[in-house]
Amino acid sequence: MAASESVSTGIGAIFILFAVGGLIGTWALCGTLVAMVYYGLQLLSPNYFFVSACLITAIRGAFEITPLLFIPLLVVIGLALLKVPAFTAIFLGSVAGGVLAVIVAPGRVIAFADAPDLPAWLALLKGVWRALASGYTSRTGFAPMDMLATRGGMDSMLNTIWLIVSALAFGGVVEKSGVLDRLITPIIEKAKSHGTLIASLVSSIFATNIITADQYIAIVLPGRMFKPAFDRRGLAPVVLSRTVGDTATPTSALIPWNSCGAYMAATLGVATWSYAPFAVFSYVSPLLAVAGGYLGIRVLRAATAGPADKTGSGAS
Repeated sequence: MAASESVSTGIGAIFILFAVGGLIGTWALCGTLVAMVYYGLQLLSPNYFFVSACLITAIRGAFEITPLLFIPLLVVIGLALLKVPAFTAIFLGSVAGGVLAVIVAPGRVIAFADAPDLPAWLALLKGVWRALASGYTSRTGFAPMDMLATRGGMDSMLNTIWLIVSALAFGGVVEKSGVLDRLITPIIEKAKSHGTLIASLVSSIFATNIITADQYIAIVLPGRMFKPAFDRRGLAPVVLSRTVGDTATPTSALIPWNSCGAYMAATLGVATWSYAPFAVFSYVSPLLAVAGGYLGIRVLRAATAGPADKTGSGAS
């Protein structure tokens, strides 16, 4: 029961991740991702950057690059400015990518559907659905181009979602059993100021990243553990979420055995200890979070806090 209740709190985030996977798939299908890279590379001079010259020539051969391919991106930005809920904005952006693919590249969509026996309209629908569900697979024959354009799909998010569900379920059980209270109470009792409380949270997140070897657990568990303490101090929820965001993901890349650090090392071909000194953001971000807590910078009070809490200093 505790596990299911805890997982239910993350349903909104899970739906957003599914929408993001679908968005990446349809944007790869219609060419929006390629267009973003293409126009970005225009800022470089092919006279000095031979790789960019090669890619630009390959994006023109495989895709019809026009500014129209930015329509799905403009849809998402416009909906965000209108303060449409995140899931709705991202999902409609993915639908826009699918519709655009049907308009500008119907042949590519039908070929991706790989269903010669279906009527054209049904093959178009299947191609867009495949991009949404499983992502787009590019087969231009040019390896760098195919690597760039092959990505996305809702199922590409399943590993991440599984980790989030596991972390939420584990956190709910541990919290319900009272283990968290025994672990956190001594730390919270020693935190006499907002700055000390924030510093304790940062330390706990970093320790969780080291012990559990996964950034998602380091995001979920310390956040749940410290939430009651932040509430009792009258601090706004944004202070807690901002501190978690400033610490969990950046520091995970500094730990070789963490899933994030291992992925970075494998992708870059550089050992974690080798790139760590240059990953300035990864260790400056949590330090700034601690400094801001002690200095009272943007340590906001909750709307329900009493008069004393609202007028007190951030570092009190």
